[in-house]
Amino acid sequence: MNNDFLIKDKHQELNIYQIEKRTKKIKIYDFFKRCFDIIIAFFGLIVLLIPMIIIGIGVKFSSKGPIFFKQKKYGKNKKIFTMYKFRSMLVSAPKEAPTAEFNDSKQYITKFGKFLRKTSLDELPQLINILKGDMSVIGPRPAMIHNEEILIMLRDINGANFIRPGLSGLAQVNGRDNITLLAKANYDGMYYEKRNLFMDIKIFFKTIIKVLKKSDVVDGNHNNQEKCICCGSLLTINNNKICDNCNQFCVDNCLNKYVG
Repeated sequence: MNNDFLIKDKHQELNIYQIEKRTKKIKIYDFFKRCFDIIIAFFGLIVLLIPMIIIGIGVKFSSKGPIFFKQKKYGKNKKIFTMYKFRSMLVSAPKEAPTAEFNDSKQYITKFGKFLRKTSLDELPQLINILKGDMSVIGPRPAMIHNEEILIMLRDINGANFIRPGLSGLAQVNGRDNITLLAKANYDGMYYEKRNLFMDIKIFFKTIIKVLKKSDVVDGNHNNQEKCICCGSLLTINNNKICDNCNQFCVDNCLNKYVG
């Protein structure tokens, strides 16, 4: 019996040591990551100042409305902040709906805005958010306060809501708009668990390659088919944004499958 207690105590001590070691590593990582964010955002704004002014003029002349599009998003620990983007759509476009849900995005996105979105140049004002501390260069993409309740719930479970959202993330370099919401949440959880500076640098350079290739950028539901916002399966006439398999009464099964 005494030996059993000794073994249990040893295991507890080992677990505590591992947790403390991991916590110390994360604190050091967070410090250097924040330094990296400030340097990238500061010099990025200086280097890109003239291109951003030109883009701003282009936005202003392309359609009526403000240069910047502002939207409330969830940040670290679900703290709400205002995220900035160059406006790529008409002012009449729905403000609280993801463009992936638009059946005809062409009626809202301006010609200049289409170019900005395809090249991801509309995201450049988020360097201001990074400098302010709302966001990081690398991390899960900020979730909308409305219309992304399932993503927020999944991130509550996998821990992704407890870190700063990013300009780009693991999901963005692994499919971006071409993967389901559950797959995105899975990548967000993987990033939270395994995050380190080497991973951030790898995602950073992968993002540059993706942007240059203009890959995985999809605006709207071009097939005009209603799909489940959770798993991507086609919906029947009786469904409302979410399929029966992903409905509230069995959502735990989805979580176990994709988040684990």
